[in-house]
Amino acid sequence: MTGLLPLLVLALAACAQMPERTERSGESIDGAWQALAIDGRPVGRTLYTVNVERGRVTGGRDGCNHWGYQWEEGRRLVVSTLIGCHSDPLQAGYWAVVGAEPWAPEPRPDGTMQLRAAGHSALFRRAVDGDR
Repeated sequence: MTGLLPLLVLALAACAQMPERTERSGESIDGAWQALAIDGRPVGRTLYTVNVERGRVTGGRDGCNHWGYQWEEGRRLVVSTLIGCHSDPLQAGYWAVVGAEPWAPEPRPDGTMQLRAAGHSALFRRAVDGDR
């Protein structure tokens, strides 16, 4: 029995470190996601991505720049590559959904995820290596 106690402690510690499960299927929504459509319009080949950690949007790509959030003294700051970009009408919808806190990612039965805020919505699929 004494030999099982360390294994039990390790198993409990591992469970405490597991990512938050928020999809209906029990699979975590954490990870990288590629936008398929923003406000009902397909994004085409432009890379709009988000990274989700523990149900929070932590960064991504806005069609032009890579960006991420940092929290300092309770304030949320945006860190970005700040490259000059062409105006893209999808960016307003993208920033509306990734900038809304608290986030409420909505997993869908087809494996996609939706973010909604301020009258905007974006539909995402799991990103693959080339999407980042």
